[in-house]
Amino acid sequence: MTQFTEEEKTIRRIERRFSKGVVQYGLIEEGDKILIGLSGGKDSLALVELLGKRVRIYKPRFSVVAVHVVMKNIPYQSDTAYLKAHCEAYGVPFVQYETAFDPATDTRKSPCFLCSWNRRKALFTVAKEHGCNKIALGHHMDDLLETLVNMVLGSPAICIYRSNGRSTARATSLAKVFVNNFNLPESTAIIDLAYGRCRDDNSHWQNVLKYCKDGCFQAMIDEYIHMLKETAGFQSDGNQYQIVHDMMMDSLKIHTATYIADTYPDFKKRINGADRKSDGCRIRSSYAVGFTKDAGDNSKVVMRKENIRNAFNSPMRPFVLATTSIGQEGLDFHNYCRVIMHWNLPSNPIDLEQREGRINRFKCLAIRQNVADKYGKADDITFKRDIWTEMFEAAKAEKQNDQSELVPFWCFGKNQSVKIERLVPMYPMSKDEVNYERLIKVLSLYRLTLGQARQEELLEYLFKEFKDTNGLKKLFIDLSPFSKGKEG
Repeated sequence: MTQFTEEEKTIRRIERRFSKGVVQYGLIEEGDKILIGLSGGKDSLALVELLGKRVRIYKPRFSVVAVHVVMKNIPYQSDTAYLKAHCEAYGVPFVQYETAFDPATDTRKSPCFLCSWNRRKALFTVAKEHGCNKIALGHHMDDLLETLVNMVLGSPAICIYRSNGRSTARATSLAKVFVNNFNLPESTAIIDLAYGRCRDDNSHWQNVLKYCKDGCFQAMIDEYIHMLKETAGFQSDGNQYQIVHDMMMDSLKIHTATYIADTYPDFKKRINGADRKSDGCRIRSSYAVGFTKDAGDNSKVVMRKENIRNAFNSPMRPFVLATTSIGQEGLDFHNYCRVIMHWNLPSNPIDLEQREGRINRFKCLAIRQNVADKYGKADDITFKRDIWTEMFEAAKAEKQNDQSELVPFWCFGKNQSVKIERLVPMYPMSKDEVNYERLIKVLSLYRLTLGQARQEELLEYLFKEFKDTNGLKKLFIDLSPFSKGKEG
């Protein structure tokens, strides 16, 4: 009996599975001419060997040709001499096709996307030139299983489908926007840092799936939809899924706009009495928007302002918002922001409170993180409906009976793991340090009069004033009816 080595056993097992798949799914038919996409990797090299051996079988009669696409503007190149020799060893004709692409033709797409697109286009071109009716690529079962798992867990369309009413139309239309955003150069750079630069045609979109899976895209979408429902002010409206869909589309589809910046030559001409209107310098901007009232303050401009605010209140871009004092009143930025930097200190402590109030709201990011940290892994929560509704219901149910109504159920006091952060840059030798201490002192007293003192700031102020903690007892007032007549 013939004894096979482990290598020979592996090769024979692969050949049997290959033959079974070809026959079972009818992949090869009489008269086929198959084009093999030969990248130079082990999968495509094995495909040349398997098809080269099978073409020698009489039935069904078919022919094969291998093509290696060379992208002239990409520095990485394969050993074409080795590829040609490998094809000749199995009687497979070898074709080398050279092409290139110009990244400047479409700056909205990443170079990896354009490279993959042009490679696939080259395969179709060569297939047509050689009369091929089928194209074979070196994908195997493990690739397929991994891709399917990543699609189930991280595909934007599937995640959106599960979270927003199970509508295929809504899921696909919104997923297309995500696909366009993932193909932007800046998005590609982020994914390349996480998973390495693209090595072949499939690397980028497969890395996007990994990025979404590892980043838990499903949880992000669930949280975002919950917050949109809170913003819209409904919980059970029958049309809520479409409303949420429209709000997400408005937040994601932020296009560049043209702004006119004044220039010194135009300014000089105006002060010298020039009659013509200044053209200025036209600038393309993604997120900048003006809040001044002028001739351009029309419905289109108003809509753009609203969309940019909605974009900041989403888990997507922009990640940093820079605004003047006009943003300290009437605007909420609490959905996905818990850090505020005061570039300059206001003169009025009420203005400081107004600024920080933009991100200090019910169900703000810091509160959600604390609630999720405490209840997200609780054994008694089933998560059958809206996960965020259930976690907040659990927090409310746990509230102690004797707990004051002035202390909301979602405030954890000293046990909170996440807090809203205040950043105040201090310049050396400036008056900001003195002004900051004054503002915090006045603000603490102001909040105390409202019965809503911020504990950390109040205690910090008291401990500075009273070195001896025993002196603090003089400030205590016991309003309990049980203390009537008692000393102190």
